[in-house]
Amino acid sequence: MVAPLFAVGQSVVHHDPMFDPSVGKQCGKEELDKKDITGCTSLLHLKHLGHREAVWLGDALHHNPDLEFLDLHHTRIGTDDAVSLAAGLENNTKLKRLAMHNNYAYDAGAVAFGRALLTNDALEFLSLSTNGIGDEGAIALAEGLKGNKALRRLDLYFNQISDKGAKAFAEALAVNRGLNTLHLDTNAIGEEGGLAFARAIAGEPATLLSAEVPKAFIGELTIMFNQLTNKAADAIMDAAMDNYHLHNVALDSNHQMHGDAKERWKEQHRPTFAERHKIATWLVETKLVGSSHDFFDGMHHNDDGPPLASPYAPVVEKMKLHTADGLEALRHEDEATLRARAEMAGLAEAERDALVKVILGQVAKATSHDEL
Repeated sequence: MVAPLFAVGQSVVHHDPMFDPSVGKQCGKEELDKKDITGCTSLLHLKHLGHREAVWLGDALHHNPDLEFLDLHHTRIGTDDAVSLAAGLENNTKLKRLAMHNNYAYDAGAVAFGRALLTNDALEFLSLSTNGIGDEGAIALAEGLKGNKALRRLDLYFNQISDKGAKAFAEALAVNRGLNTLHLDTNAIGEEGGLAFARAIAGEPATLLSAEVPKAFIGELTIMFNQLTNKAADAIMDAAMDNYHLHNVALDSNHQMHGDAKERWKEQHRPTFAERHKIATWLVETKLVGSSHDFFDGMHHNDDGPPLASPYAPVVEKMKLHTADGLEALRHEDEATLRARAEMAGLAEAERDALVKVILGQVAKATSHDEL
């Protein structure tokens, strides 16, 4: 199997997840060989794990009070091993990040992880890219998302998911309000799956016969290197324009997307979402949104939803706070004048205080940089 080294979307590059070396006690093969991970907050193992070790580690995950980051990518984990590890998640309340890409979990392993998501309330990042997962596994993972509130990012690059699996994920997005990032690049999603995602992104208003289906509450959806047609791409772009929670919707390198749809993607969609991404990035970098879980590469997830779901987002856009020109225009304003600006009217007092403090800090930083 080839490692998914990176996937380039509109503006986010996602490298293989790595641990933050500053976090807690790091462990590896030595602790695994000793069958003792007591006190380990991260475990990195990059050789053949072996079935016995996988079964032992899965069992050790039950109620483990310490381990937060577990990296088992490219360790030749098979279906039975994946099932054992997934079982360990079912009542684990500590593990936040599990990297399992470049293995052999296949559908049966993904089904086990889907089942674990129904009961797990701790895991926030799961990478199952390059695991030979098809629609059966995708459907199970989507069912797991329907009952899960904790997972923030799910990576499924380089698998074999087609329209059936895509439609299941689209249905899950109408229910799940925790997932911020879903990566489905390099699969086999075509027109039906693309249209299902468009419906999920757009939501559906209530009618006399049916309840409202809310718009997908997600920040980033990437479906690059698939089989989306012009019809599907246009529908996704239409829906994404009206879903202001989204800061990245990547459809690059869908070779059945051509002509007017491809031109629209380049000339309209990409610039719009490049701007949204800048706003989302500014909100994260200034810590107006985000959480204590700052271990994701790329865009973080705000505990209250995607960055652009923050009440600060429309204010940042109106005042152009994410741009040098926007900050320059505020160079001579003080705390009182900033608080009194009309753009601030919709913020609660505490939110206004926080934003004004950030603005003054950003302006001072920009001014200091200009004077060097």
